[in-house]
Amino acid sequence: MSAARRGALPAALVAAALAGLLPGAARAACEDATTEPGLAACYAEKVARVEAELDKVWQAARRRIDAVGGADGPVLAQHALIAQRAWEEYRLAECVDGVRAHYGGTAAGQQYEGECLILTAQTRTRQLVWRYRVPRELAPITYGEAPL
Repeated sequence: MSAARRGALPAALVAAALAGLLPGAARAACEDATTEPGLAACYAEKVARVEAELDKVWQAARRRIDAVGGADGPVLAQHALIAQRAWEEYRLAECVDGVRAHYGGTAAGQQYEGECLILTAQTRTRQLVWRYRVPRELAPITYGEAPL
């Protein structure tokens, strides 16, 4: 996701409460957070890590696409970029819409958006690896701890 797109989301929402997605010690530390800023700080690293994995895979996919020769190369590159931009718009709309559905004085909206950002990024990462046959050595990814 581009920095401009990430900037469109409020920072506290992007770094939402993701207690069910973090392992042991990290989850316990986040459960001890009692304020929205505390939750945001606690989970910001998880969102950033998953997005970094996605960005790595997207760059590897672009290198593979750019290596396609002949008349098909530029067309494939253009279509891939259109698809990625459309996915970014979808992700933003999907995750922000879910937040609005969960408002009500609790951190539920933040938790929904954080989980949405993580799960959609992990799903898109897997799609790119599969679609463009990105070798793991070009884009080593961990997919985080969240089950899909």
